[in-house]
Amino acid sequence: MPELMEPTVGTMKAIAYRDKRREAMQQIESCEILAGVGLANEDRPANNRQVTILDHKAWLVSCQKVGTNLSWLLRRANFLVEGLDLQDTVGCTLAIGGGARIIIRGETKPCALMDYQHQGLREALKPEWRGGVFGEVLDGAIVSVGDKVTLRRD
Repeated sequence: MPELMEPTVGTMKAIAYRDKRREAMQQIESCEILAGVGLANEDRPANNRQVTILDHKAWLVSCQKVGTNLSWLLRRANFLVEGLDLQDTVGCTLAIGGGARIIIRGETKPCALMDYQHQGLREALKPEWRGGVFGEVLDGAIVSVGDKVTLRRD
């Protein structure tokens, strides 16, 4: 029987959403996420890519690679987490705050829009899953900046 790894605990550093596709991301302090949907009131197609999560440390490394400090909102992710390594976490579960659970379904691969945001950003995000991950909401709840985020690799 394979050995289960201890959960890793981090923090929700920031939250963002967009009213409509292709519009700028707006940073907020808290939001409701809905099982099978994602962020309430966000314009996102119904599939298993309901939320996107970015590791703060990976973002900082990417900024260093392009030689400037950029707003994480340019990455167009919903959640910025601190203290979690998201590389190779497909199938793992994130527990946020008092009840939200998200299963990680895949790596968020950077698109050409990243180079539109800042030249070289796409390449800087490619290694080591620096572009983040996407997931499906299993259990909804209100999530807030400062919430504990637990990554379970079982």
